[in-house]
Amino acid sequence: EPVRAASFDASRVEIRDAHLPGNATEAVTLSSSSSAGSDAYHLVVQLGDRDVYAIKQKPPLGQNRNTTYCGVRSGTVLDCGAGGMEGNRNLAGVRQAIKVLPDVTAPDLVSFALDLDANALVLTFDEPVNVSSIDPVLRDVYLHAGATEEDDFVTLSCSKVPASTETWNATVAIELCQRDFNALFATPALCRRVEACYLSHVFGLAADSAAPPNSAKTRGINAALEASAILPDVTPPVVTTFGLDLDTGTLSFEFDEVVHLKTFDVSTITLQSARFNDFLGTRTLSAANGTECFYEEVNATSASVRLGRDDLDAVKALAGVGLALDIHSTFFSHAPGLVEDVSGNPASELQSYKGFAANNFTSDSTPPKLLSVQKISMTKKLLYVVFDEPVDHEGFNRGHWFLSRLEDGGRYSLGDDATVEVVDPFTEEDGGVLADDKAPYSSIMTLRLG
Repeated sequence: EPVRAASFDASRVEIRDAHLPGNATEAVTLSSSSSAGSDAYHLVVQLGDRDVYAIKQKPPLGQNRNTTYCGVRSGTVLDCGAGGMEGNRNLAGVRQAIKVLPDVTAPDLVSFALDLDANALVLTFDEPVNVSSIDPVLRDVYLHAGATEEDDFVTLSCSKVPASTETWNATVAIELCQRDFNALFATPALCRRVEACYLSHVFGLAADSAAPPNSAKTRGINAALEASAILPDVTPPVVTTFGLDLDTGTLSFEFDEVVHLKTFDVSTITLQSARFNDFLGTRTLSAANGTECFYEEVNATSASVRLGRDDLDAVKALAGVGLALDIHSTFFSHAPGLVEDVSGNPASELQSYKGFAANNFTSDSTPPKLLSVQKISMTKKLLYVVFDEPVDHEGFNRGHWFLSRLEDGGRYSLGDDATVEVVDPFTEEDGGVLADDKAPYSSIMTLRLG
């Protein structure tokens, strides 16, 4: 008999994959988003988007007749036997589907967002997809700075969907690997704002729950999606490795993200001989001494610092109080603002009592070079000799020193005079200028002649 469409109660209808509720593995109770058409013997129910989504999210529902049953409780509809809204309630029952028309429409990516702080690319499809079917590397996912082939772009090379207990969902988060994240940030203007962030992909980025599954079609650059949202990076960069090469006079740093090297401030760096700064074997660098950050790419994950002459000499001199003797006596700390990442976040302070240990160290293997005899003071009987770097005055060997008026003339060996001594610049003014006031080393050696 005909039933009244207006009396249809969707909440009393259940779609499940077995005749008996106890045997069902998947079931969906319809919601108010589904509604019936006109009064009829055959009531047509238009499934709402919410219910279609729920059914597609729970295969094997709706895949074939053998996995599709409809159960209705008493009172789902009323017949037309009485006026008004009165009528006889239907009897409860379960029926297997007579026919199932399969889903043949491919899922479509409808929006995406980029979370630069969480390193995540969030994709939203128009229906639930198999989360495990998404492989952004195999399916060539591209991020573009514009919607043309001439615009800069990055191809995801190692990013992936993290393991999850969720199999079907319309929203899927791709975890950007560090290499892809760094490539993104190393490309100027790419995805810094939604108007400069587009996504394209090849065929098969995702598959839906149909049997057989439908694969997402290619979305080329001519149909690239513009980002719906970009959540900014608010996390400061952090040093991950640090090294000192005393032979070349350079420092090396690696960061956990791309940094803008024009903002690198060498004057924030303090080298120290221990994790906890004792303020003895320490040297704070300064750009005024010629120390500088040098680079080829202004946006990079690594930085190199060339020590100026005064800073390098001071570090070498401080070996006398334990700084940079080896990898175990080489640490660094820095004040706030060592460098900024490409989003403008400055590095937080690395306190001196939390010194960062060197990951690599190269000792000074280049012998000091005698540059000149500065002058001889006959009044004080002092001889000043200048080297190209600080020298250990305790290493003075008289037997290796000779004085001569002419290059080829006769010479006088200082080894023959036991009274010749090195003047300690740490205790006497005549000893010369110290490389650092905490260590008795300098590049000028003063000899007192007998």
